Amino acid sequence: MTWFFNDQPLPTNDRLQVTETDDGTSILTIRQAKLADEGVYTARAINAFGETEAHTTLKIDCIKPIINTNLNTALKVTKVTYAVVESPMFIVKPTTQKVRQGETAVFVSNVDGYPTPIITWLLNGKLLTAKEGVEMQFDATTDQANLSIQNVDLEQHAGSITCRVENEYGDEEETVQLDILVAPTIIEDLPKQQETVSEQDVTLKLIVRGAPRPSAQWFFKDRPIGSENASVDEAKNEYQLLIKQSTVALSEGTYRVVLKNEVGEVQSTPCVLTVLESVKLTKVKPASIPLRASSPDIHPNAKWSQNGITVAGGNGYGCEINQLHDPCGLYINDDQTIYVADSGNHRIVEWKSGATNGKVVTGENGHGNKAHQLSYPVDVIVDKERDSFIISDHRNQRVVRWPRQNGASRETIISNISCWGLTMDENGSLYVVEWKKHEVRRYKIGGTEETVVAGGNGYGNHLDQLSNPHYVFVDRDHSLYMSDFGNHRVMKWEQGAKHGIVVASNQGQGNNLTQLNRPQGVVVDQLGTVYVADYWNHRIIRWLKGATQESVIIGGNGQGARSNQLSCPIGLSFDRYGNLYVVDHGNHRVQKFNIE
Repeated sequence: MTWFFNDQPLPTNDRLQVTETDDGTSILTIRQAKLADEGVYTARAINAFGETEAHTTLKIDCIKPIINTNLNTALKVTKVTYAVVESPMFIVKPTTQKVRQGETAVFVSNVDGYPTPIITWLLNGKLLTAKEGVEMQFDATTDQANLSIQNVDLEQHAGSITCRVENEYGDEEETVQLDILVAPTIIEDLPKQQETVSEQDVTLKLIVRGAPRPSAQWFFKDRPIGSENASVDEAKNEYQLLIKQSTVALSEGTYRVVLKNEVGEVQSTPCVLTVLESVKLTKVKPASIPLRASSPDIHPNAKWSQNGITVAGGNGYGCEINQLHDPCGLYINDDQTIYVADSGNHRIVEWKSGATNGKVVTGENGHGNKAHQLSYPVDVIVDKERDSFIISDHRNQRVVRWPRQNGASRETIISNISCWGLTMDENGSLYVVEWKKHEVRRYKIGGTEETVVAGGNGYGNHLDQLSNPHYVFVDRDHSLYMSDFGNHRVMKWEQGAKHGIVVASNQGQGNNLTQLNRPQGVVVDQLGTVYVADYWNHRIIRWLKGATQESVIIGGNGQGARSNQLSCPIGLSFDRYGNLYVVDHGNHRVQKFNIE
């Protein structure tokens, strides 16, 4: 290392001294600086591989003594001051800070330089300005610069903090980190239950936010699981557990995960994994009687596509022929033609399989109470023997028969009834829900005499009572199943019984796997499995005969309009092949979910 002054080798003496340190630093010290010392200083370093040098300029300000010309008086000398200019440098550098979310982060540094440096602070390369929650201070007497950020947030403030000092003779900066500590928080939890088929892989997933990134310990039946099949998608903050080739014996049970970092820990919701034995799912054989009067043959382990196909409506609410408005009940014909009670448009609309537009088959004369008009119809079935529609004309408080062929007469078959759901058995007996009187009535073919076959004991939640029932289903044994809307349950009423049996949801209103929230459409298969449109939970549930809890077969992904979501489902039916149709009331459409 060689020093030069104005490009000449710098001599060393008692006033000009060069000091070398073990870490390779070379220091030039000028004692009692003089005007003659003003100039350019160069430090040149050379080794066998090359050379490099650095330059700096030393300027010295001096006020010379002023001497009076009168030598007979005392000599007056003004004070001489020297100001040595220097580029900025850090005496104390800021340090990396770890701060809990919501607390205050403080960065401190001491700087030197003349003229006094200008100090700026940057967050992730962007200039910080004094605003609410951000304070920047500089004490010229101590040369201390402070930055404080109040109520720090992981999303806004985590990252690099840079302190930059500069004056006209140079600049310097120091970058450190602001690490914000956040306890683990679950953003999207494990499902409460998940199904898979034997010998197939299945992945459990949840999304967790936290800093530093939480570690995960998975458990199966409360026993720790090794980490070889656990992973983290860091971009999504998604924690995953892969269960390979699942089997009933080895994989079925309860899974959970504990996530922790240095700030805290959190535990997921337990997820019950059900492994279905591999079976060949056969489609339902065609039936010769209406599906609303028979029980479709569905395997207990049947599964349906989770993404529905829109087969009616789906173009927003409206009155055009490709639209629906607050649809309610539906009926599926043998050829998969759909008849929808388009309640808000006061009409019944026919949608052929694969059609993009519907056809108005009743109610084409607008809203009203005349014989050729409807008012908010909520259900429809087809009477094949008489080739007619039977319609629950809700606001007109009547049940009407409307011919399928033009020109035939229309008739009111039941009047002065607060009607809702309809169904018919194989003998032609008609069942009608009288929702205001909390009962179900039966009308035999060709007659007007009514028989109360369920409820009829006033409003209540006892086993011989109903609360505003909505829809009804009859099986081949003439047992009735009804959505007990106000009691958040499904009741079974055997033929001739004085009271019913709760067959779905006996834990009141809610969204767990033992509860319903305003049940609507109901269908029962030949094994006694109950399928329910769980209105306010935006899902379709299956309740096996004798089970203590339900399983979600469609929806359960929150209210929405995506193909795997529902919004207030009402009507429910299978076609002859076991495909499931749902009236997605809030989305003004009918969704078809194919059986797999």
